[in-house]
Amino acid sequence: MVFSEWTDLVESFAFMIIEDDGGTIKDWNCTAFVRVESKSYGVELKIPFHSYDDIVWRGTLGSKWFEAYSDTKGHFGDVDLTFEVVEY
Repeated sequence: MVFSEWTDLVESFAFMIIEDDGGTIKDWNCTAFVRVESKSYGVELKIPFHSYDDIVWRGTLGSKWFEAYSDTKGHFGDVDLTFEVVEY
């Protein structure tokens, strides 16, 4: 995952792990938005996956969790992942 700028305004983000088995293409739809002075700003994402794919894990990850557990193995469904926060 690549973020153009990691700021305190990033509270959480969508994350999905799939097992690719082929099949017809379906979409996972998600929305990210912020509210500023009673106005909403955001984006809608459509992430494609195949109908026979198994969704291993999907949900949101909070930025505080992400920063706290950098370089620590996390368990997501049947998958163990280690995230690392790297600044360039």
